[in-house]
Amino acid sequence: MAAPAPSASAADARHVKLQRFLVMKAYNLRKGKQSLAQQFQPLQQLDAASQRAVLPLDALCAYLSVPPFRRVLLLQVLALPSDARAVDLEVFLRFLQTAAVQGAREEQALRAADPELPLPPPPSPSPREASALVVFAPSLLSMRFAHPPPAPGLWKKREITIQERITEYTKIDEHGQAQHLVEKEKHQTEVIHMESLDGEFAHREITHFEQLEQLNGEVVHHDQGREEFVHLKSQHDEVSRFESSIPAHMGGAGRPEECEQAPPSPTIKRDPSSMPDDAASGLAGLQSPKRGGLEPQDDADGEQPPEEAEYQGEYYMPQNN
Repeated sequence: MAAPAPSASAADARHVKLQRFLVMKAYNLRKGKQSLAQQFQPLQQLDAASQRAVLPLDALCAYLSVPPFRRVLLLQVLALPSDARAVDLEVFLRFLQTAAVQGAREEQALRAADPELPLPPPPSPSPREASALVVFAPSLLSMRFAHPPPAPGLWKKREITIQERITEYTKIDEHGQAQHLVEKEKHQTEVIHMESLDGEFAHREITHFEQLEQLNGEVVHHDQGREEFVHLKSQHDEVSRFESSIPAHMGGAGRPEECEQAPPSPTIKRDPSSMPDDAASGLAGLQSPKRGGLEPQDDADGEQPPEEAEYQGEYYMPQNN
C-alpha cells in the first residue's frame, strides 16, 4: 500500500522552514555591507548550455552547511531533478528574498495586532568590547617620568674585504687540441669590532676561503674553508678563540689546538720599544707607499737611485771615476 501524499499545508510548512533556515545561514555568513548577490558571487559559475549564472550544489551546500535531507528538500522546492548539479543563481536569490520579505511582513502583522509586544533585547556586547570600555584611573606612579640610566659610550666598525684571483692557462697539445685551465681563488673577510669608552671591546674576524680549478670547463678541484677569530675583553676578564677549517695545503692553520697563539686583533697597536731591534728598525724605515711599493731611502752619499730620480722627472747620469 503506497504512503499517502503529504498535504498542501505540510508541504508549505516545510517550504517556509527551509527558506528560513537558508536565510538564517546566509545572514550569519554575510559581511557588513555586503548584498545578497555579492555574497554568492564567488560561488557562481557560467553554464555552457544556457549561458546563465548558476551555483554548484556541492559548493552551495558546503558554504551554507546544508545537511543531505535539506538538500533533497531544496531540489523538490525548486522543482529540480534529483540528479541536478547546480541551481540557477537568480532563482535561488529570489527564493531567499521572498522568505525575507515574508518574514518582515509577518513581523509587521504581529506588531499591528499586539502593539504592547516587547521588542527583542539588544545583542550583548562581546567580551572584547566590554573590556575595551573599562577605563582605569591613572595612578601617580604611572604618570611619573623615569630617566633611563646613563649608557656607556660605544662605537662599532664593520669591514668587509673581498680578494679574488683568476688565472687562465691555455696549452696546445701534440694533437693540436687546446687545453684550458682556470684557477680561481677567493678570500672574503668580515671584521666586526665594538668598543666602549671604558676599554671593553668585542672583536670578531670571519674569513671564507675558496679554491677552484676547471679544466676545459670541468671542475677538477674544489676546496673551501672558514676561519674565525674572536677576542673579548671586559673590565674583569679577557678571552680569545681561534677556529679554522681550512686545510693545511690551502694555507690554513689546521686544528685550533695546533696554534700556539691566536692572531692579534688588528686594532691593538704595538709599542715599537717592546719589539725586537730589527723589527723596530724595519718599522721605523717604512714610508708612504709610492708606485705600489715603499718609498726607498737615500744612499749613504745622499744620491737617489736611478729609478727614483727618473720618477721625479730628473735625468740620472752616472759619474765616471
